[in-house]
Amino acid sequence: MDLNFEYIAAHISDYINNENFFDTFDMRDIKIIMKNSHLTADQYVTLLKQSSSTLNSKELYIYTRKANVRVQNLEEVVSILNSVKRYMKFNIFDGITDFLKQNEKVINDSTNEREIIQDKSKAFQKENENATKDTTVNVTNENYNHSRDILTKITELKESSDFETVYKFLDELSSTGNHEMISKSIEEGLWKKIAPKIYEYDDHERNVLHFASEKGNLRLVQSLIECGCDKESKDNDGYTPLICASSNGHLEVVQYLISVGADKEAKDNSLGYTPLIFASSNGHLEVVKYLISVGADKEAKDNDGYTPLICASSNGHLEVVQYLISVGADKEAKDNDGYTPLICASSNGHLEVVKYLISVGADKEAKDNNGYTPLIFASSNGHLEVVKYLISVGADKEAKDKDGYTPLIFASSNGHLEVVQYLISVGADKEAKDNDGYTPLICASSNGHLEVVKYLISVGADKEAKNNNGYTPLICASSNGHLEVVKYLISVGADKEAKDNDEYTPLIFASSNGHLEVVQYLISVGADKEAKDKDGWTPLICASSNGQFEVVKYLISVGADKEAKDNDGYTPLIFASSNGHLEVVQYLISVGADKEAKDKDGWTPLICASSNGQFEVVKYLISVGADKEAKDNDGYTPLICASSNGHLEVVQYLISVGADKEAKDNSLGYTPLIWASSNGHLEVVKYLISVGADKEAKDNDGYTPLICASSNDQFEVVKYLISVGADKEAKDNDGYTPLIWASSNGHLEVVKYLISVGADKEAKDNDGYTPLIFASSNGHLEVVQYFISVGADKEAKDNSLGYTPLIFASYNDQFEIVKYLISVGADEEAKNNNGYTPLIFASSNGHLEVVQYLISVGADKEAKDKDGWTPLICASSNDQFEVVKYLISVGADKEAKDNSLGYTPLIWASSNGHLEVVKYLISVGADKEAKDNDGYTPLIFASSNGHLEVVQYFISVGADKEAKDNSLGYTPLIFASYNDQFEIVKYLISVGADKEAKNNNGYTPLIFASSNGHLEVVQYLISVGADKEAKDKDGWTPLICASSNDQFEVVKYLISVGADKEAKDKDGWTPLIFASSNGHLEVVQYLISVGADKEAKDNSLGYTPLIFASSNGHLEVVKYLISVGADKEAKDNFGNTALDVARGSVKEYFLEDKTE
Repeated sequence: MDLNFEYIAAHISDYINNENFFDTFDMRDIKIIMKNSHLTADQYVTLLKQSSSTLNSKELYIYTRKANVRVQNLEEVVSILNSVKRYMKFNIFDGITDFLKQNEKVINDSTNEREIIQDKSKAFQKENENATKDTTVNVTNENYNHSRDILTKITELKESSDFETVYKFLDELSSTGNHEMISKSIEEGLWKKIAPKIYEYDDHERNVLHFASEKGNLRLVQSLIECGCDKESKDNDGYTPLICASSNGHLEVVQYLISVGADKEAKDNSLGYTPLIFASSNGHLEVVKYLISVGADKEAKDNDGYTPLICASSNGHLEVVQYLISVGADKEAKDNDGYTPLICASSNGHLEVVKYLISVGADKEAKDNNGYTPLIFASSNGHLEVVKYLISVGADKEAKDKDGYTPLIFASSNGHLEVVQYLISVGADKEAKDNDGYTPLICASSNGHLEVVKYLISVGADKEAKNNNGYTPLICASSNGHLEVVKYLISVGADKEAKDNDEYTPLIFASSNGHLEVVQYLISVGADKEAKDKDGWTPLICASSNGQFEVVKYLISVGADKEAKDNDGYTPLIFASSNGHLEVVQYLISVGADKEAKDKDGWTPLICASSNGQFEVVKYLISVGADKEAKDNDGYTPLICASSNGHLEVVQYLISVGADKEAKDNSLGYTPLIWASSNGHLEVVKYLISVGADKEAKDNDGYTPLICASSNDQFEVVKYLISVGADKEAKDNDGYTPLIWASSNGHLEVVKYLISVGADKEAKDNDGYTPLIFASSNGHLEVVQYFISVGADKEAKDNSLGYTPLIFASYNDQFEIVKYLISVGADEEAKNNNGYTPLIFASSNGHLEVVQYLISVGADKEAKDKDGWTPLICASSNDQFEVVKYLISVGADKEAKDNSLGYTPLIWASSNGHLEVVKYLISVGADKEAKDNDGYTPLIFASSNGHLEVVQYFISVGADKEAKDNSLGYTPLIFASYNDQFEIVKYLISVGADKEAKNNNGYTPLIFASSNGHLEVVQYLISVGADKEAKDKDGWTPLICASSNDQFEVVKYLISVGADKEAKDKDGWTPLIFASSNGHLEVVQYLISVGADKEAKDNSLGYTPLIFASSNGHLEVVKYLISVGADKEAKDNFGNTALDVARGSVKEYFLEDKTE
């Protein structure tokens, strides 16, 4: 989560006062917060106190050493020193604090005397430190003249850990110019002695050279360097002597170290500061000037991207800032977070630096990575003078960060009243909204800044404004427990029943979050205590759910409905029980809440408490008589729920009070033991067994506890159930044993254990599947290997299909298992009941790697199943292109034919529209004119089935577009017309296919299209000149066929283009006779409307359309024909009228008509 460090630092008092600061934030974030904070003495002392439960003294120093603490008087100084001594384990301040107290009056009265006293304090501190030393060094000039004594001392100090003694010794040698002895000391490693920790957690481990550089001891630094000490030596934090000197402002030491070649761009380990960054950060102007003069990089960046100018600006060192700008430092440089020098100065309230940077053209609208401008930072941190100045030079008062916060929103959110007042006075938008819809008033209300709230209301801010979640100022204040803000907002008319998007009211929020005083106040002013959100939660439900005991009591005391239900039927008691809020549960029961209330799923308070492991609540509910055998809608009892979720203590208690240990749920039929076993709750399983639970109980599917445990890889439960005699060969309704389940799901350890205790490795389920078959099918290699190692039958077959383990593995692309089974001798030519081999299955399903491996070990690439399908036929049929290529590459027969149809691989691929396979087979010489048993060619199949691209490809390679099948004489165009393959019809015509081709019965493409009602094809064929009067062997024209088959739209179209409406077949039947005979009323009506002869007669019987319709019982056609004047007395060749041949309802119609 991204933190707003500036906001946190500005409101650090809220975080320190409301909660343990060190529990709230990550330690790495604390460093940044400390760097941005400005703490009072009281805040800093409180912060140190909070650390005692979280951090050791070392950690406390590391994380808080960058804190900025402002002190007002000597008393605060002493308080801080005492706290630092206590919590950081300092030993350095004992004498200082006493001295400061004794001289407080003098220090406060006189600046000059204060300086004298401070000098005395330092001397006193030295004396105090020296008093703790066991030895002292009293090296006089006379002693030094005696080299033997000095060498002896060097030898003694070599073994000593007394840094101060070593430091003084080397300092004295330096003062006498005894370089010979200094060199000897260096050779013996004295200079590498580590300075004592100032604090317990100080792990800098600085040597004598670091210490001398840090203290500005130029003489000693020179002596050590000249006698061979490493000028680039680094302490644990990566500080070099030059860094130490630069950081502490020791110009002469800096100059000397540079003169002997010290690295002016060296960086420490933790921050990445160079000497120039350190000097700039700490305001050492002369050091800065010198380092710049010798070429130090003025744009160097630390690990966070801080430049010297950024550091100087951030810490308010105006003269350093001015100098760096004067030598060309980049005033718009950005750190890793996008902070510019102006942003840093504005954020920390350094007005003079801000003014200067603006005066030299710094961008006043620069934004950091989060979109914060200088004005936003200044407003957020309450730096009024900086805000005023930035506004005075034209800074955008409505600038927004990435979250849409304006300066006014930040100031309001952080409670900076004067900044808020000023921004409003210069016209800042008081209704501005951030990306989440928060206005200044909402932010101020949310954070409890009463004075800001009052001011914003006084200038007309909208008290009912809502953010994107529908939160109003009152909702926010209520939710966060800001009573005074709530009271004020109510006093100025804020809506106490306002609802957010989830329909939470202020009272619901306050109740949910346990803000009792706010709840009491809202109730006192008439807030609805039964208000519901969109889920049906009332204030009492929310308070009960969250364990807000005092709020619950109060709401009950003012009459809140203790049986209120949310949309799911949960009552306050159900929520409190579910979440384990015992005190709330006890209170609700004491005031009469229904302990057997059920939600929509039938869950009672006891079921909820049991399911969630709320032991104390369970005990209490049982003690007041809650039904321990209550069942929800699925038949779950409290004991089932507790067992399912592994709540042992609850299970034990429920059993102890007589709960039914063999109860079963409705949906699955699981008992408590089955549930516990299935979910791996070993201790619950053991307990239930110990009290006599049935270890062989079966659910609705026949699952036993052992079956469930084995299926779900609950190894420890499996072992325990076996140890107490559970049936290892138990079968469920499908015949699955525990071993079958474990094998199917790949649970190796369970498999091994079950085999070790004698489980049948060849057990079969109802379909004859063995454990090895399941493991092979599902890809569990280690299980397969184990079964083979213990002698499982690798050629076992299931009952229904005859699949072996290898067949299953090949079918499911379990490559590693295929390899392994082959390696142990599995039959690569094994066939299932339909004659499929492993290779046929792998080819059919496109498992190339398996195919390649099976071929490599000699599998028959021409093997045929019962229908004569080879691996290549299967692969071609199923569009397995890569497999097709591979099989061809190893010599598979590309012209192989199946037994029943005579289909080749190319025919199958064409029939199914697999263009890529088709192209490849043609490219390797497959016969494009091959015919199946009925004489169908690949092109015929592709045309018939509508595979346009395949058709186009075949034509492009010269396939016969007029090829005919053996039995019917259909061409590709006839097939396409017959099956309404419009695009293919168009294409075949475009390449010259015969549009008048006839099949063996004389049907043309147009006759077929008309007969089957394919209007678009009919229209196209007519448009390219197809004969609309073409006749088949029986004399049927396209119009006769369309009329006979009730193809109304085709009939209309053919008539519209001039088709002969009186055409007769060889028996003399016209289109109208056909339509009437078959009862196609709409076609009859249309033909009559265009003048078809209603008295036409056929050749053999002499039937008119009316006689045909009467004979076949088509009453509506009869009625229509009579209505348009058909002769109902017309006679056929035998003298019969329509009445004479009429049947059923038609006859009745005629007789009624006659009677009338």
